Amino acid sequence: MLLGLLPSIALSWLSFSRTGEAMRAQISQSLGLQAQSLQADVDAMLFERFENALVWSRSELMQDLRLGDVDKRVSNYLQGLSSGYGDVYQGLDCLDPLGHVVASTRAAELGQTKASADAPQLSVQARLSGATLQLSLPVQPRLEGPAGMQIETAIPSPFDAPGDRPARLRLDLDPAPLNRLLDRAAVGRRVVVVLDQQGRWVAASQALRKRDLPDATLRRAGLQVLAAAGQGRAQQTPWLATEAVLGLGRSRASAEFAGSGWTTLVLEPLDDALAPVRAMAWIFVGLLALVLLATLLAASWLAGAIARPISALTALTQGYQQAGRLAEAQAAGSRITELHALQRAYVEMIHALERSRQELVRKSKLAMLGEMAAVLAHEVRTPLGILRSSAQLLLRDRGLSADSRELMGFVESETERLNRLVSTLLDSARPRQPRLARVDVHALLQRCAQMSELPQRGGAAPELESRIELDLRARDCVIEVDAEQLMQLIFNLLSNALQAVDPQQGRVCLSTADAGECLEIACADNGPGVPEALAERLFEPFVSQRAGGIGLGLAVVRQVVEGHGGKIQVGRSPWGGGLFSVSLPRRAAMNSTLQESGSA
Repeated sequence: MLLGLLPSIALSWLSFSRTGEAMRAQISQSLGLQAQSLQADVDAMLFERFENALVWSRSELMQDLRLGDVDKRVSNYLQGLSSGYGDVYQGLDCLDPLGHVVASTRAAELGQTKASADAPQLSVQARLSGATLQLSLPVQPRLEGPAGMQIETAIPSPFDAPGDRPARLRLDLDPAPLNRLLDRAAVGRRVVVVLDQQGRWVAASQALRKRDLPDATLRRAGLQVLAAAGQGRAQQTPWLATEAVLGLGRSRASAEFAGSGWTTLVLEPLDDALAPVRAMAWIFVGLLALVLLATLLAASWLAGAIARPISALTALTQGYQQAGRLAEAQAAGSRITELHALQRAYVEMIHALERSRQELVRKSKLAMLGEMAAVLAHEVRTPLGILRSSAQLLLRDRGLSADSRELMGFVESETERLNRLVSTLLDSARPRQPRLARVDVHALLQRCAQMSELPQRGGAAPELESRIELDLRARDCVIEVDAEQLMQLIFNLLSNALQAVDPQQGRVCLSTADAGECLEIACADNGPGVPEALAERLFEPFVSQRAGGIGLGLAVVRQVVEGHGGKIQVGRSPWGGGLFSVSLPRRAAMNSTLQESGSA
C-alpha cells in the first residue's frame, strides 16, 4: 500500500504544481486582457478630454479673447461647458500670454497668475484640422488633491507673429471618473494602478488611494514592476503585502490618438489567484486521507480474514503433532473462497492421514495377530486335540468316580474354549471373502438368540434364559450376506452384551429396521455402556473394555461389516447401556479392504 501511495502523492504534488503554474499563467493572461481593456478606456477618456480642449480652443469666442475682448461671456461660456460635462472638470481657465487668468469657471481664480506646467507632452491627432498638437499633461502624485490632471493648449490666432506667446486654455480634470473606472475593476482584493512613462503613479483603485506613499517610492516601485512585468511571474510589490499575479495593459496608438504612454496594471494576490487550486488540493488531501483510512481498515480486515484461518490451521496442525491424533475442533471458516477451499482440503487431508494412520495401526496389529495365530495353530491345536481326546476316552471309563468325571469335564470344556480362541485368532488374522447368499435375517437372529440363551459358563445357568429380547420390525428382512459370518457377528455382539449386563437384571435386545437400500441390525443392553474415549478404538484388535478380555470379538465384527460394504456405529441404548448399530446393504458389495487382508 505504501509503495503505491508514495508515487501517487509524488505524482499528485507534481500535478498540482503544474496546475498551479498553468493557472497562474492563465490568470496572468486574463488580468492582462482586463488591464488592456482598462487602458483602452483610460485612453478613450483622455482622447475625449484632449478633443474637447482642441475644439474649445478654436471656438469663435476664444478668438475674441485672443484679441483682448474679455467680458463675462467667456466665463459664462466656460461655465456652461463645465456644467454640461458634470463632474468631469474641476475648472476651466483662460490665460493671457502673460499667464493671467482672464476667464474661469471659478471666480476665485480670476486675476491670478499661473505659469505653464512642465510636464510630459502627449500627441493628439486633431480630427478637425489634421494637425498634431502638443498638449501639456502635468501629473500630480496625489490624486485626492484639488488639482488632478491638467490639460493646456494654445488658443491659435492668425495674427500671432513667430515667437509670440499665445493665450492658453487650461482644463483641470476631476479624478473621480477615472477613479470610478478603476474601482469597478478592483474586485475582491484586486488592485489597479495606472503608471506614466516614468513609472509614476497616475491613478489607482480605492485600496491604494488611501495609502500615503512619497513620490520617490512610487517612482521606484513603478519602474521595478514595469521591468519585471514582462516575465510573467508572480512578484512582490509595495502596493500589496504579498506576492501578486499581475496583468499589464499598455497604451496603444491609433489613427486619431498617438497614445498616452501610460500603463495599467491589474494585480491580484497570489493566494487569491491560487485559492481554487489550494481548495482542490485540500479536497484531494481529504479524499486521500479517507482512501488511506478505508484502505487501512480494508487491509486490516483482509489481513485478519487471511490470518485467522491460517492461524487456526496452524493450531490444528500443532495439536495433531502434539496429540498424535486429529483434534475434535475444526479450523475456523473463512469468507475468502480460496482460503475456505484450502481449509476444507487441509482438514480432509488431516482426516485422511488420521484414517491412514489408524488403518496402518490396525493392519500392524492384524499382521502381528496373524503371526501369533499361525504359531498357535501349529503349536497349540495339536496338544489341545490330544488333551481333548484323552479326556473323552477317560470319561468312557465306567469305573471313574464322580469327582474324576467332573475334572475330566473341566479338561474337555477348557480345551474346547482354547480351541475356539485359536479359531477366533485365525478368523481375525485371515478373514475370508464372504460367500453371498439370500438370507432371512429374522430367522438367523432368532436362531442366534436361542443358541445364546443356552448355558455359557460351563454349567446350568437358568438366570440367563430370559435375557435376550427380539424387536424385529423390518418388513424386508431378506438380504445378500454370508450367513456364517453374519452369525459370527451376532454371536460376538451378544457375547459382549451378555458379559456387560448384570446376571440377575440384565436386558439384551436384538432389533431390525428398514433404512432404504440397507437393513439395520441393532444390539442394545442395559449395562454400563461404552465410554466416549473408548468408542473410536473399540473395534481395534486387543482393545477391550472388559477385564480379562483380549479384544478380538469386535475386531472380527468390524471385518465382517466392512467385508459386506456396511457400517457399524457405537452409541447409547434407551436403557443407558451400549448400543451397536450395524447397517448392511441389501445387495452387498465385496469390500476391497477385506480382499487385501485376505490376500495378505
